[in-house]
Amino acid sequence: MNKQLIIVLGICILGLLPLFSGDNPMNTSKLTNNEKSDKDILLETDRQISTIAREQGFLKAIIPFLDENAIIFPTNGYPLYGKDFIVKSSEKVEFLGRESILTWAPVAAEISTTSDLGYTYGTFEHQTTNTSSTPKTETAYYLFIWKKNNTQKWKIVVSQGLLFISQLGDKPAPNLIDKSKIDSLNKEIVETELAFSNYSVTHNRPQAFYNYIAPNGVAIGGNTPRTKETYAELIEKAKLNPDPNAPKTTLEWKPIYSFVSSSGELAYDYGPWRFTQTDKSGNSQVFYGYFITVWQKQADKTWKFIRDCGNECPNPVY
Repeated sequence: MNKQLIIVLGICILGLLPLFSGDNPMNTSKLTNNEKSDKDILLETDRQISTIAREQGFLKAIIPFLDENAIIFPTNGYPLYGKDFIVKSSEKVEFLGRESILTWAPVAAEISTTSDLGYTYGTFEHQTTNTSSTPKTETAYYLFIWKKNNTQKWKIVVSQGLLFISQLGDKPAPNLIDKSKIDSLNKEIVETELAFSNYSVTHNRPQAFYNYIAPNGVAIGGNTPRTKETYAELIEKAKLNPDPNAPKTTLEWKPIYSFVSSSGELAYDYGPWRFTQTDKSGNSQVFYGYFITVWQKQADKTWKFIRDCGNECPNPVY
């Protein structure tokens, strides 16, 4: 929680992470040997999917590893929701290895202390060849969020950053939050996300992200990761060199799904965002998309995000 650079500045919920050795998204001192092996399982499975994707294409490669209610966010377009729909979508796509090559590699995995929720993240490279046979390479970041199912097998529930076919999704993602039935932990996540959005609207985006990012958190938009230090620099730059001609911008969003690990210290949510830009003449442009946020409960019992990413949509979703 790009068009291109403009929305990256605000969305780093819009949001994938600098590859620096000090990046330690969660306190691993509490992890048991079994949980550490779960981390290895997620990393190995992530690499396995990447290997299969080189031969079969991304959708066919990922299907065996999906949860029944998985959601895939393409780089630009409506999400693909539900394994059945994703399977049907994959039947429409033929992998053209000569025109498009997708490779990725995870850099780390983190899991909850109860080993029921985790994520892997890393960098990907997408190579395409146009009609003039000129190769084009895009490098950015991706995120997989994993849950253990009823048979204690890890399955992907969220995928972001690795699907480049936007026309497969045919409608907005469903709103799965029933406020009348939401439990206290999920309520905390929903209320935190809404407070985050409200602060972005009433104050400014860098300050909002600075306030809600964990000390070890990273927001990823396109290929430009941002840390708490990055937002501090943006805030200071705006104070020292204000731009009187800069357009007025507003970034707002709302969660439509949330999940908290049984241990209560790791969670994620996702939902639509809307970015409005108005110039001095009063002309406005509006952009849309979805955010995905991974939250971690801090020592002071507040929730801060540790991973944040998102996509764009050509049509309104909010």
